[in-house]
Amino acid sequence: MTTEYFISYWGADEDRARQELGLDSQDLYFDSEYAMLDVLEKLKHYPDLATRIETGQLSHRPTTVRALMSYNGRLYEVEDAFGHEYPADTARWVWEEGNMSCDCNRADAIAEKYPDFIYEFTDIDEFGNKDYECGSMIKLERILVDGGEGIILES
Repeated sequence: MTTEYFISYWGADEDRARQELGLDSQDLYFDSEYAMLDVLEKLKHYPDLATRIETGQLSHRPTTVRALMSYNGRLYEVEDAFGHEYPADTARWVWEEGNMSCDCNRADAIAEKYPDFIYEFTDIDEFGNKDYECGSMIKLERILVDGGEGIILES
């Protein structure tokens, strides 16, 4: 079993770092710890970047969530991509207890895929953008998390 190394980086300095360092992606794989640490050291010079590091036998695939939600008697299925090597249990937590556990973010995800979606607690701001209020009326019926090696978490 070969150990691989992975860095994901994001933030306000992402485009600048990619250009200046000649990186072709924000998800980077390495065969050696030395090569990974070399790039990580360079990324430290960009203060508005966050990084995530993974090591081990890696999938080289993004983690995705498929969520089935219900609201007012209708079912909605959405997909949420979390990036390469993102921990599957963390992606599940985001949907069950984290940022995607409340109506404002769930309504936004549904409306992105279903333009005719109407959520009764929607305000329109001065620019014509929808603003969804928080709540717990949109129910998460089922969640499938694909962590790169097929469906690994299901509820």
